[in-house]
Amino acid sequence: MIESVNELISEIIRVWNTQLLSLRTLEHLYMFLVALFFSILIGVLIGIFAYRNKKLADPVLNGLNVVETVPDVALLVLLLPMFGIGTKPTIVASILYSILPIARNTYTGLSNVPREYIEVAEALGLTSREVLLKVRFPLSLPLIAGGIRIAVVFTMGVVTLGG
Repeated sequence: MIESVNELISEIIRVWNTQLLSLRTLEHLYMFLVALFFSILIGVLIGIFAYRNKKLADPVLNGLNVVETVPDVALLVLLLPMFGIGTKPTIVASILYSILPIARNTYTGLSNVPREYIEVAEALGLTSREVLLKVRFPLSLPLIAGGIRIAVVFTMGVVTLGG
C-alpha cells in the first residue's frame, strides 16, 4: 500500500515537472489578472460614458451584446490572424467578453441612484462631476461589484479555453 502511494506521488511529481505545470499556472494567472484589470477599467469607463450620453447608451450596450453572442472559440479563432498564437488573443478575447457585464452594471447602477440623494448633493452645491464621483459612483458600487463578479467567471472561462 505504501509503495503504491509512493509510486503515485512520484508519478505526479514527474508529470508536474515534465509538463512545466508551475510555469503554465503562472502564465494562466498572468493572463487572467491582465484581462480582468483591463476589463474593469474599460467596462467602468464605458458604463460612465453611457450614463453621461444617454442617447449613445443603447447603441453602445447593444454593440457589446453583439460581441457577447459570438462563441468564445470563434472569437479566439478570429483574433489569431491579428494577434498570433499566444497570450495576446486570449487576453483580448477575455477583455471583450468581460466588458459587457461591468459596463451594463455600471450604467444601471449610476442611473438608478435614488433622486433624493442627488437632490441633497445638488442642494449642497456639488457640481455634476462631484455628484457623479461622490454620490452616484459610491452608491452604485454594489451593482458594479456584481458585474465584476460575473466578469471574473467569464475571464476565467476564456483564459482556460485560450490557455
